[in-house]
Amino acid sequence: MSATINLDELLYQARKLPAFPGTTVRLAQIVSNQSYDVDAVASCVKYDQALTLKLLSAANSAAYATEERVGTAYEAVLRLGSAQVLTIAVSKEVRSIFKVAFPAYRLEEGELWKHSVATALAGEIASCYCDLASSPEVFTTALLHDVGKLVMGHFIDHSIFRAISELRASERLSCIEAESRILGISHASLGGFIAENWNLPKSIVDGILHHHDPALGSKDICYLVFLANCVAHRILKASLPNPSACELPKDIAKYLGVSPKRLDKFCEMATSRFDKFCLLYNAV
Repeated sequence: MSATINLDELLYQARKLPAFPGTTVRLAQIVSNQSYDVDAVASCVKYDQALTLKLLSAANSAAYATEERVGTAYEAVLRLGSAQVLTIAVSKEVRSIFKVAFPAYRLEEGELWKHSVATALAGEIASCYCDLASSPEVFTTALLHDVGKLVMGHFIDHSIFRAISELRASERLSCIEAESRILGISHASLGGFIAENWNLPKSIVDGILHHHDPALGSKDICYLVFLANCVAHRILKASLPNPSACELPKDIAKYLGVSPKRLDKFCEMATSRFDKFCLLYNAV
């Protein structure tokens, strides 16, 4: 079964998404290197006036009300940490396009953005609740994991979404398997294409491409984003249409070293962080 969707037009629209500024691309490349230092991050952002203002606003927001106010990019980087700095840089560029409604995915205005933020926050602490080590780019990869839906959502109508849902149910397929069967491409594959087109580091591209099938990826970032996505769906399950997205498959749970009790604790902490961080995101 296939749908009447023009793949060439789909990829053309994906290429038309606004490219990230050089500062953001360079920042992503810096933090993807395990040997980076704070000076390199601060030097990268200090000449970008708009980003510096965003970082200072975040570092002096109500979330840090008990701290002294900071006035330089270096101090903001120290307070926020490289993961949040990178995410603020990325969110500055994509927040507005993530906040639109996607009726075909049954997502109202702002819901995809909230899910993306919840996934990013869960991704930042995922290594505390599993047996894998994390890295700064996990945060940004988790934030962008559904970027393929930004383009695909404009090509899918309710009848195509229904066909995908029915195929998933009848043949017990994953969402990306059903999308690929119906459309010839999945939102994860399209997201990987977009991230590559933005010149983002390979680890981020890989994490987006395999956020639904981490075993096919080359790095643990794929598993960490899968886990974070699962937790985010649990946090926001009342507003998301796919209950199975909340499930953590036994084989993946075993690889991650995540027991049901550990997962519950993770969800509790991620929920608390999401509620608190909403205050910070109001400032950025």
